[in-house]
Amino acid sequence: MELLEFLNTNRIHSKNGVFYLSEPGPYLPQEKAFHELKEKEGHLYSDEELRSLPDLDPQHPWHRDWLKRKNILIRLEKYFLKKLKKIPPPIKILDLGSGNGWMANWMTTRLPSETWAFDINRQELETGSRLFHNNHNLKFFYGNIFKDPLPEDYFHFILMSGTTQYFYNLTPLFQRLMSLLKKGGEIHIIESPWYSKHAQHQAKKTSQIYYQQLGLPQMVSFYFYHTYRGIILPFHRLYHPQSFYNKIISFFQRRSSSAYPWLRLTKSNSS
Repeated sequence: MELLEFLNTNRIHSKNGVFYLSEPGPYLPQEKAFHELKEKEGHLYSDEELRSLPDLDPQHPWHRDWLKRKNILIRLEKYFLKKLKKIPPPIKILDLGSGNGWMANWMTTRLPSETWAFDINRQELETGSRLFHNNHNLKFFYGNIFKDPLPEDYFHFILMSGTTQYFYNLTPLFQRLMSLLKKGGEIHIIESPWYSKHAQHQAKKTSQIYYQQLGLPQMVSFYFYHTYRGIILPFHRLYHPQSFYNKIISFFQRRSSSAYPWLRLTKSNSS
């Protein structure tokens, strides 16, 4: 099934450049809370800044954080370019929890790909559609990953950047995502925190205090603290920030490296 066939079969139409699989109504309180959080943390950017991400002016207060993201994205790009030797283009990518789609846009300008920016935040998706409307290989989808129709055995790669912590239970999530992947397809998780059992409890208490101080105590109900044990499927670490090698490289090269691991889950070729 190709994109046009999927849209026609499910009678999906776009509004403001976004394909809506769900009605936004039930999710608007969550969207409002996330927007207020970004505003209070200083993560609302101008159109010019959004178009340039992950590059930001060196004087911007979040420049260093975005530099870390860029470095992990460069690693990811190199990985996908190697995969292209075995996969006929275009590769099909699902960016789950894409926000405004800046990362999906970045990827499609560097790789021969068809990329879906998928989120449940209407404002973010419509902003991305407006800013990146000239990128014809990038499509924006609003929907619930568990409930809404999506093509099975379709994607080569699914990206999750800074999103696992917003899912209560990873088991049904990964089971769902595996059904969307082609045989041998991969889920890549970057920029997501993982906790030890001991640190998990302390992180919850710290977050409660933090969100209360921001005046957004409801955010506690949207944030979850996962351990590696919560990943029931086999996975590989493609980048481990605490490894001796990466610590040495970061020190001598003065590289701004991500504090979070890069994980890969692979769908069996026999599935």
